[in-house]
Amino acid sequence: MAFVCIAGCSVTTETEELANADESSQESTAASPGQPAPPPPSRPRLRLGLTHEPLTLDPAEAVDHESILVCENLFDTLVRYKTGSMEIEPALAESYQHTKDQLTWLFTLRKRVTFHDGTPVTADAVAFSFQRQMDREHPFKPKNNVFWSRIMTAIREIRVLDSRRLAIELNRPYAPLLANLAMPQAAIVSPAAVKSRQGDFSRAPVGSGPFRFVERSGSRTLVLTSNDDYWEGAPKISGVDIRAVRDPSARLLQLVSNELDAMEGIAPADLKVAEKKRLRVQMEPSLNVVYLAFNTVEPPRVIPKEGPWQYGDKMTTYGRWAITSARFRRALSRAIDREALVKDVYDGMAIPAKDLLPPTLWGHTEKETDDSDEFGHDPVEAQIELELAGYQPGLLVELCTLDASRSYMPRPRLLAHRIRRDLERIGLNVVVQVMDFEEYTEVTQNGKHQMALLGWTGDNGDPDNFLFTLLDSDSIRHGDSSNISFYNSPDLHRLLLEAQGSSQPLSRQKLYGLATDHIQKRAPVIPLVHTLDSLVTTNRVKGLKLHPVGFRRLRQVEVQN
Repeated sequence: MAFVCIAGCSVTTETEELANADESSQESTAASPGQPAPPPPSRPRLRLGLTHEPLTLDPAEAVDHESILVCENLFDTLVRYKTGSMEIEPALAESYQHTKDQLTWLFTLRKRVTFHDGTPVTADAVAFSFQRQMDREHPFKPKNNVFWSRIMTAIREIRVLDSRRLAIELNRPYAPLLANLAMPQAAIVSPAAVKSRQGDFSRAPVGSGPFRFVERSGSRTLVLTSNDDYWEGAPKISGVDIRAVRDPSARLLQLVSNELDAMEGIAPADLKVAEKKRLRVQMEPSLNVVYLAFNTVEPPRVIPKEGPWQYGDKMTTYGRWAITSARFRRALSRAIDREALVKDVYDGMAIPAKDLLPPTLWGHTEKETDDSDEFGHDPVEAQIELELAGYQPGLLVELCTLDASRSYMPRPRLLAHRIRRDLERIGLNVVVQVMDFEEYTEVTQNGKHQMALLGWTGDNGDPDNFLFTLLDSDSIRHGDSSNISFYNSPDLHRLLLEAQGSSQPLSRQKLYGLATDHIQKRAPVIPLVHTLDSLVTTNRVKGLKLHPVGFRRLRQVEVQN
């Protein structure tokens, strides 16, 4: 590639340009880990209860919270989030810098870091980890890799400069790059292990993180052991036993009976039990949103006069056309009582959503949503909006929901029926369709729904991960769409691309404010609630804390004897 020579500069080679990038382009300073600390003597194990078993242990395939939680502790990334914040700091890369046009980034790796199998962490290993996701024809491409295709398309090329340095070439300036590289899905894997597993890497993963994989003991228990050679120092515990216990009350019972040391996801009804047993309960707003998505491009369909009906056949063509109207969607938004959803469905363990961005995420613009607000709950105004849009009472609409709980939707059926109640109060007829997760994914990602309830947890602490992922036109991919509204707006696309290309936080903040205004006025989705993240531990556990991005960093956790 050619570098633009700015006045006063000398012409240099590509490698020299990167190596001598001026201080104004420096994005970090080297962090010195020092010598790894020896493991403390007589370390107990941590027994952690999760809501579900991890779906995969290959970080490139991880999409569920449980898989991400485990991968965060088995693998390292080039950069990472600081403890307790969403700021970026060095990890495997001890330093990084970019050229003035922000199209080329240079990463320098730490010395003498090894994978769990003893092979060295080199620039070639980093390139292999990324290229197996980038290259569709790569012989070791993950089977279910959506991470790269959704948010890493700005990367054009990975080039190895020497054993410790590599360059990442972009096709355009891309502000969320470091935040994306801090995600567990961008973890660095052992090439030797990937190749030796012959497509079965998830069953015996090898990273360079603070814990090593040992085994799956049964279908719902995962055994990890301490990586005492970890570059940042050995963990304070000898290992972790991760157990899936789907019923929250059963998890709490195991915690009370000393079968677990810590658990995720306490039920509201169990809070008094935890208090009585003097357990430690941590609860904070999660970096997520639960929302109602409209299929904004659903075409009319001929409805048979006689049964049997197939999926979706119950809807009138009039009802399907109505969903494509922004005024109709705004009316439905005003009809839904979010405060009641928090109380009736989430038992107070959520907060009403004012927009897609959680209030703990930068880019969120604080706005009141009371009855006097343009977008607040107001059934009377909702009916007026429907009348102005030309719709009569009795319109039939369809609402899809899941048949089983998820972390963001513990009661999906109840949530759907509470929304149906609100919509029926303004004169609509609502049919609730209940599906299992596999069918639900197929229906929503292929645009076969009319309205559907979904949740999204932010991966990287950047507003782009919410707005671009959920509503940009580039996120529409039939069969693998994260924009299940299939909302295609050139104006919104322009705002989001401009925000991606800006390196100025204040400029990005303003652009995301404009994007939020656009979304509220056109209502392709209705934000409902942001749930609370929770952890419960015995008093023996120290150092296990909630993280804004939802991680569970276990290296600094102690379990006292």
